[in-house]
Amino acid sequence: MGLEIYENAGRRLIFIVMYAMQSWGTVISGVLVAVGVVMLIAATKNPHYRQRGFRMMIAFSFLFFMMAYSPVLYFHYYGPEPEPNENAQAEDLMVMSDATSGTFVDILEIIGYPVLVLMFNVGLFYRLLAGKSPQSKRMGIGLMMFSPVAMFFIWLLPTIFSKI
Repeated sequence: MGLEIYENAGRRLIFIVMYAMQSWGTVISGVLVAVGVVMLIAATKNPHYRQRGFRMMIAFSFLFFMMAYSPVLYFHYYGPEPEPNENAQAEDLMVMSDATSGTFVDILEIIGYPVLVLMFNVGLFYRLLAGKSPQSKRMGIGLMMFSPVAMFFIWLLPTIFSKI
């Protein structure tokens, strides 16, 4: 009588854990990846500090992708089998309509512009906080000079792809 509640309790628990991992775990591990990148950039001559930043960057990026793709992996191995398709024409129409909704260049612009602005700001802060270290000053100036060049190539990319 009351056992219907516990029928899918294991599955519900797995879904709750996956939701918590995706909502909090990806954010926390993403922030720790950023901290690792900053540690890797900031460690100019300290090998222990650089190694710690590199390890943080690799470990937490792996953890980030595992948390982000855990539902995909779960449903791939434990999910229900897909039903057979009887109408192949509907699938072709769906694939054709999805193919025109977004292109590689649009995705590159959406992701690329904020990353390049962030790269310019990191270069600016790196340059301003360099002190008397000429190596740090050069690295900051290089980041600041490279970001507009990369932004120009992202802006130029659609015209290059249209000629191909």
